[in-house]
Amino acid sequence: MMFFPCGHLTAQGIDRLPEALLSGHERYEADWNQILEDRIKAGEPMPGWSDPGLDRPGVPADRAEPLEHLAFWLRYGGGSMPTAEARRRILEAIRMDVAATPQVLRFLPQDKPSARIVAELLPKLPAYLDEDGEKARETRAWVYQYSGLLRDEVLADCQKARWRLYQDRNGSDPSLNALMAREPAEANRLFKTLMEGSDQGLAVVAARLLLEMAPGEESFRRKLIEAASSPVSPDEVKEIAVETLVSQKWEGRESWILDSLGQEGVLEAIWFWNGIRNEPDRWIPLLAGKLEKPGMARNRAVELLVWFDRPDSIRPLLPWLKDRDWSFASEDGLKSMIGSLAKLDIQECADGLVQWVTEDNPAETKTWAADALVRYKRADAVPVLKRLLLEFGNTDRYHRGVVFQSIQKLGGFEPEETVAALEAYFNAFPETPHELGTVEGAMRSDNPLIHDGAGFANALLQTSPELLSAIERRADVVEKDNPVLAKHLRQLAVRYFAAGAGRILAKELEEGRLDEPGLVLGLTYRREKNPLWNGGDFREPAGKPGTVGGLASVLSGDGGLMHAALARDDGGSRLAVLAAATFTGDLLDLGQVRKLLDEENEELADAAWSYLLNRADLAALAVVDEVKTAKEPDISMAYKLMNTSRADQDLVRSISGISVPPGEVMSLFHMSGGQGERSVLFYPERAFAIQDFGEGRRGICELNDAQIARLKDYSIRYRIDDLPSMRMPVSDGVRLGYAHVTSTRRRFFVMGSPAGSLEELRMYDDRKYSEGSVVYAGLIGLFEKLFNELDLKIHRGDGVEVLTPRERGHVGTVWKKGGDLRVFVNSVVKGAPGFWQRVDEKTGAFLGAADEPPEVPRLETWQVLFPGSGKEDDPEIHPWQVRSGDAFVHSGRFKDADGLWLCRAGKDPELLLEGFFHGERVSSDGKWCVVVKRSGSAMTEAQKVVRINLETKETFPLDLEEAGSFSPIAFINGSGKFLIRRARQILPLSGGERIGPEAAEYHLLNPADGSSQLVKGDFIPLKRKLSRPLQAGANPLAGWATKAEKLMEGAVTRVGLYDSGDFKFKTAREVKGIAFESTDMWVDEEKRVIHAVADGDLVKIPLDGK
Repeated sequence: MMFFPCGHLTAQGIDRLPEALLSGHERYEADWNQILEDRIKAGEPMPGWSDPGLDRPGVPADRAEPLEHLAFWLRYGGGSMPTAEARRRILEAIRMDVAATPQVLRFLPQDKPSARIVAELLPKLPAYLDEDGEKARETRAWVYQYSGLLRDEVLADCQKARWRLYQDRNGSDPSLNALMAREPAEANRLFKTLMEGSDQGLAVVAARLLLEMAPGEESFRRKLIEAASSPVSPDEVKEIAVETLVSQKWEGRESWILDSLGQEGVLEAIWFWNGIRNEPDRWIPLLAGKLEKPGMARNRAVELLVWFDRPDSIRPLLPWLKDRDWSFASEDGLKSMIGSLAKLDIQECADGLVQWVTEDNPAETKTWAADALVRYKRADAVPVLKRLLLEFGNTDRYHRGVVFQSIQKLGGFEPEETVAALEAYFNAFPETPHELGTVEGAMRSDNPLIHDGAGFANALLQTSPELLSAIERRADVVEKDNPVLAKHLRQLAVRYFAAGAGRILAKELEEGRLDEPGLVLGLTYRREKNPLWNGGDFREPAGKPGTVGGLASVLSGDGGLMHAALARDDGGSRLAVLAAATFTGDLLDLGQVRKLLDEENEELADAAWSYLLNRADLAALAVVDEVKTAKEPDISMAYKLMNTSRADQDLVRSISGISVPPGEVMSLFHMSGGQGERSVLFYPERAFAIQDFGEGRRGICELNDAQIARLKDYSIRYRIDDLPSMRMPVSDGVRLGYAHVTSTRRRFFVMGSPAGSLEELRMYDDRKYSEGSVVYAGLIGLFEKLFNELDLKIHRGDGVEVLTPRERGHVGTVWKKGGDLRVFVNSVVKGAPGFWQRVDEKTGAFLGAADEPPEVPRLETWQVLFPGSGKEDDPEIHPWQVRSGDAFVHSGRFKDADGLWLCRAGKDPELLLEGFFHGERVSSDGKWCVVVKRSGSAMTEAQKVVRINLETKETFPLDLEEAGSFSPIAFINGSGKFLIRRARQILPLSGGERIGPEAAEYHLLNPADGSSQLVKGDFIPLKRKLSRPLQAGANPLAGWATKAEKLMEGAVTRVGLYDSGDFKFKTAREVKGIAFESTDMWVDEEKRVIHAVADGDLVKIPLDGK
């Protein structure tokens, strides 16, 4: 716990407190963990961890699109399985997106027809995504297991099975598994052969599998025993053998395990653990029997007993506390044992813990022992622990801090000691005792009083009425001579003693000493309904005029006193009430607040406005709507989220005709931005769910009665509106906000990654978290499940029809000719090639695979063309721009040589020119290449342009002066020339100079004779990263292009014809709300329709319109 900044304020300072509150303040939230624990103790209902929406958040409904199912199950890491219908749809999806096949095999229908389909897809798997061939092996095994196809290939795979996979308890080789499942007799024959082979790893795995098939066959078990005990067996082989032997029941198993514990050499205790962990009652006594004599057996038995973490397993290890040489098991085992003593109830360990702390042992274990002593309430250990504090000094701050807290928990500091240490600390750091850097600095102090004072200020664990009295007495004594110290002491008392906070703050308020931190803390106690807070302490000062009376009325929590203070013709009192009520969320009379909006006192009117925006229930927001056109405020995030946007209400109106505002709103959203916001708008007898995907994309669906009831029942049953914000110690930073707004109340809180399962919750070791946190996880799951089952209709704005939503398949580009409409769909597998599909022009449904149109060479990527070459896709240069017949021109490094290369699939590149090049472009007939040549490897070296005849390999310099930056932009088909940009570089050359024109120049180059001409115009459409050539228009020099911008008020795309003869762009249509590039659309001039791709959606837009 940290301090707030503070200072000694005068009455004039008191009057500034409302302004400080209104200027924004980090607000305190109640302890969500404690609130939920209290609810559980009170017998309140809690949702179950296995409730739908928690076990599989985000799972698509059966009716979802095949590629939507594929995308989800591809990334799904849980243990649940898809429904039969979902399996069928996943199979349908991989017939389109072949690259995903190996990763979803376990989710496919397990029958012969499905296996035949997968067998047909196997040759189509991208080789560059499976360099070691493992994906193909897994797929072959699956096909064979469910159909018998590819038998010879699988048998060959079995001969070189990956035996190391069996080191993982749940690991296995898919080829061996498939053979065992389909042909047990053949598996038996093959495994016997492998067991007698020379490969020790395959031999031990074969013996393991044979033993699983015939558990009573001793010859197989003997093979494993030999491998486990052989001094020449590799450690991996021993591990597999031991884990197999201990996992099965057989005569002599216990004796073998106990004897093996004493075996010399490498034999890890953990290898035995999984086989015995589920039989604690049997194994704890047996292992305890191995502790009688020192040696290897004792050491390994100690390790295993520690892991059982039970009183009867830890108690036999207590001699280790008094004699560290009693066992030479790992130090981690020792730490775990002491850690267990802090959790278990083993009273006889306390003397050993005290002895451990006093002797020369590792600091970390002494710290754990000190923590354990708290459990056994060994107050007599306090002197020993205080000596340990001195031993750690000021260098080992972490361990000293743990011991310091242990002493506090044992009540080891007298009130006078605590006050003296706090006084020393506050006097040493009077200005900034609240800052983390100050506390850390004090922890390094040579003065133990200052050091301990910082510890108390940071976390006061030892609280008592006697300590509170001692702090208050000392504050009264030093008030006259050292008011700053008195302020710090009282502030600490307020922070840690809620029962006395009201009394202290009321006195400070009346005497003009109250500062902002104290006020904030008092209002926080009040807002969060702390049961120890006594609002009655403020009834008397609430009747006073000015700021004192206004603040006191809110601190009292009495609505009548707040109403009276707001009704007084007293600007100071009114301002204080508004500011404090804004912080606490108290429901003031809206009629009174509305009148204050018209006050000539601007500060008071602004405070009323701030109150309404922060209160943000529908009643308050109705007042905001009434007057906002006049004030046009900087609308707060709360207003935006909780009033729902005008776009949401307009969307409801467009599909339902409802024009009135909603009466209730529930929203779940990412705090990092609006993307993914999910809201439910409630109207009389109807409700609509809206998901905001960002970038103007929204989905809407009307809810049925059961869905409405599910939402409202959860909110009421689990008292969601009474929950504070919660945070879990996770690193992903995912923070979700929840808002519930009605006509009379607004509730908002933040959830920081609540655990999604009981197992996940128990993983946290920084503190014990309440199982009641399932309420937060369930709320998220409730929204997840609801929105996944809805058939959301996607909208992109007026005049834009979403033909194929991206849930059906993430579209990359589009092509159309007559009635033939095709889209290129991106693979759900990162780095995999996409695929073309025909599309129904009316419904947007996929009609089946299609060939790649010659005008859209989209499938060509460097990885597809040259798998295994190491050549990564270049976003600046696409293969179609550098094609020469069956070859491609590529600048870069190959086999330790920099140069310009002619590359053909399946062959080593051919060196055209040695040196440093970039920005290559090739003419459409494949004859000419222009490229930038640098004098050195760095991009800051001087540059010039050369042209190359790719038929003769001749090179010609270009008659253009050197410049700091050259960029071949494009080859212009209509003119047969290259467009080249010449400019002064941004960074100086290696010599420090800048060369080239100040304003960029553009030149048209005739590759045949090297002549060039300076041209001017609009070159933006050609400078875009074009994944294909521009769609040709009626004019051979004109092509359809776009100019897209993302402005503050939204995206705007201008569609038009770009003339590469005069480099002019003529707008044909302006589309608001979405952005797309030239190569993301296809224009049907005959039907006057634009088909475009916007963030994966295929949309349809009239070419003629506004």
